[in-house]
Amino acid sequence: MRNTGRPGGKFLKYAAALCGALLTCAVHAQDYPNRPIRFIVGPSPDILARMLGEKITDDWKQPVVVDLRPAASGLVAADSVAKAPSDGYTILLGTATDPINETLFASVKPYNLVRDLAPVSYLATVPFFLVINGNVKANTLPELVQLAKANSGKLNYTTPGSGTPPHLAAELLNRAAGINLVHVPYKTVPDMMKDLLAGEVQVSFAVAPAALPHVKTGKLKALAVSSATRFAAAPEIPTVAETYPGFKVVGWYGLLTTAGTPKPVIDKLSAEVNHILKMPEIQARMRDLGMEPAGTTPEEHAATIKSEIATWSRVIKEFNIHAN
Repeated sequence: MRNTGRPGGKFLKYAAALCGALLTCAVHAQDYPNRPIRFIVGPSPDILARMLGEKITDDWKQPVVVDLRPAASGLVAADSVAKAPSDGYTILLGTATDPINETLFASVKPYNLVRDLAPVSYLATVPFFLVINGNVKANTLPELVQLAKANSGKLNYTTPGSGTPPHLAAELLNRAAGINLVHVPYKTVPDMMKDLLAGEVQVSFAVAPAALPHVKTGKLKALAVSSATRFAAAPEIPTVAETYPGFKVVGWYGLLTTAGTPKPVIDKLSAEVNHILKMPEIQARMRDLGMEPAGTTPEEHAATIKSEIATWSRVIKEFNIHAN
């Protein structure tokens, strides 16, 4: 006989709980934000967080506090967000080092990037310029490769640390070109640039703000850019990929918050950030800083992170790279 009675108690309790959860999320998103937001900044330019924070404050009438935590290759910053309440008020300014850290610091890292953090939006890409000291007898990437082959193991390249994107870019170039540039890691970009300008080291992949002012003075030569396409602010500089097809290494900045944050809150924050990234004055300021604006959905940012974790895991293991 067909049961025409009322649904069971368990079903009613589940339905009520689901409705309550959906209502709570909707109210949460509607009220968000109703207090200050905190941006946690690791090894990234705090100017980007401040630019975004100013616009968010203008639009939402809530202050944005920028909290600098640059230690330990971004591990401290990411961990503090991973352990924050899941309410959208603590936000990480993440970088391209975060997917690398998943493999490089796997044995000591206290959080999992995919499990414990929720992507909000990709903000910008940051290409690296292959630069050499002005006294090096090469003016193009093929000439540098020829020089490196004739002096195997005698040319050094510098980076701001083992396992950083410039380090991985240089090792990929070594493999693609069949050369043996020797790694000399430094702790900071200023220290790295100081010795590169002095000729203590000869080669580096460096971000535009650090490299291009010295290219203009002739102290450094820019041979190529690491992105798949030429950099809009310096279109005369070819890509590495024009010599070695498929070569691509870019830095990036993006926003992430604590896993478990209600999706309507994440979507609201992502929409606001993407709105800001389309402002002409913001785009101009970012390009002046060597960044290319690149807003995305949370889902697109998540896909990029997962893809890079897999890619850099293979590269780190292939080249036996360890943190310094």
